[in-house]
Amino acid sequence: MNELRMLGLSAGNGRMGEELKREGVSRLFWADFIPEAREAVFRDRPDVYDDYYVADFMNLEDRL
Repeated sequence: MNELRMLGLSAGNGRMGEELKREGVSRLFWADFIPEAREAVFRDRPDVYDDYYVADFMNLEDRL
């Protein structure tokens, strides 16, 4: 069984995730650098993303 999975950046409020689910993406993992965006997604669209990370991908030096 093949599942379409996606990792995306700059998720915003989850509207794109809803569209991707409608188009057949079965698993969505997303990230944004704004913590409030994550809060909005899980408040307004709790079933869209399988996981949602908050990170600044322009500054990963502290994580290496």
